[in-house]
Amino acid sequence: MQNPAIIRTKTTLHHFYHQNNQIHHYTHCNPAPKPLFNTPNPNFTAHLDNLSRPTILWSDTTINLSTLEDNAPKTQTLLNGNATPHPLFHDDGITLIYTIAPSALIQQTIQSSIPSIPTPIDNLAFPGITALPLAPNHCIIFYTRTGSPAQLGYREFYENQIGKFHPLPTQRIENFCALAANGNLHLLYVTRNYLRLSLIYQQRTENGFTAPTTIHEAQNIINTLLYYHNNETHALVQTDSRLLTIATGPQPATAPRLTHHTLHDGASITKAKYINHETKAPLIAQEVLMDQNQNIQVFPQITGFYPKKQLSSAALPQPSPDEELYNSFFNIPSSPYEDS
Repeated sequence: MQNPAIIRTKTTLHHFYHQNNQIHHYTHCNPAPKPLFNTPNPNFTAHLDNLSRPTILWSDTTINLSTLEDNAPKTQTLLNGNATPHPLFHDDGITLIYTIAPSALIQQTIQSSIPSIPTPIDNLAFPGITALPLAPNHCIIFYTRTGSPAQLGYREFYENQIGKFHPLPTQRIENFCALAANGNLHLLYVTRNYLRLSLIYQQRTENGFTAPTTIHEAQNIINTLLYYHNNETHALVQTDSRLLTIATGPQPATAPRLTHHTLHDGASITKAKYINHETKAPLIAQEVLMDQNQNIQVFPQITGFYPKKQLSSAALPQPSPDEELYNSFFNIPSSPYEDS
């Protein structure tokens, strides 16, 4: 399973992934995966369009836009090529942000199936961009800009506006993740000092970024992600067979609160993109962890924040574990949000 993505609409939890040269799809109502498209390229992207419909952008020799209506895809070809763009949806068309060889960041608008002339935005020191969607017509794009030295930073893109480039406050980054919640941008990244790794947290406020705060140190950090719950920003860290959640509190100055969890034997953890139709839900997250071996969503518990009569617990692809089974994934007695 490659590139898993989960989309929550008002009534359905959709799951997409790439396997055996195909993009597959299933829902919590119909847990039997079925192939949607044949493509050797695993780098599709999943989104909600401006009508809150699950939409994926995928490519083989062309860039294609597929929208699910009644769980059946309707596909249109947008451009020639095999780039992996991020879309901005608007009422009269779609804007694509993507990279082309060797190092250009491009924006291009398609209206009435007619593409505009590609507009160069910036030059990249390294290929690849990371997109943080904020709304169907608003996103943040992270990339490394050419220069002496090269700078990791971001731009905000709107339907009719491109923000300026903002360099991140540090450049010695092994990997990073970001979260947009309550009007603030939260950053979590790893720096290295010989064999010691440090997990750093910063928050962008109206006055700029807060001072870097080291919230964890280890010799091995495998996965990191951020989520927001109960007015607290939670950092989730995987180190070997353990998960560590670190709650930073309502304010950055609040002392971190640590909770340890132990993964079950044989777990193979990967990140999945998470897109929620509710931007002010009890849980705000853009990524979740999944166990590839059992094809089950592990942490944070995205189904536990909704009444079961509104939306049954998700099947990914099997019926979702109940609370007892969920807790058996971790060596904890009750809620994963309680201090140990």
